[in-house]
Amino acid sequence: MIGADYRMGKWSKLSMDGVNQGLQDSWGFSAGGQITPDATAISGYFKHVDYRVGFQYDKTYIQLNKQDVKQMAVTFGVGLPLALSRSSYYKLNFTTEVGKEALLLMG
Repeated sequence: MIGADYRMGKWSKLSMDGVNQGLQDSWGFSAGGQITPDATAISGYFKHVDYRVGFQYDKTYIQLNKQDVKQMAVTFGVGLPLALSRSSYYKLNFTTEVGKEALLLMG
């Protein structure tokens, strides 16, 4: 299974009490995938585990010293089956994200 997402925000149009807040428009995208080796297998615990990986990139609404602030991250996850049964199939999901926030140097 694979998926992707694109998002954007018109933060530059935000005003409070008629005052523009000086924010920048934001945008970003994410992509990721999941694999389950053999979800229909009758036995074999690790054949039923969901393995996930993803990536995300965002240009935030913040600008410092006329430079855009961006965020990037890689995500990893697993879905661990609690029981192998055809009538009930529950998973305990774990995920982690490794990333950074930095200035995007515009030259």
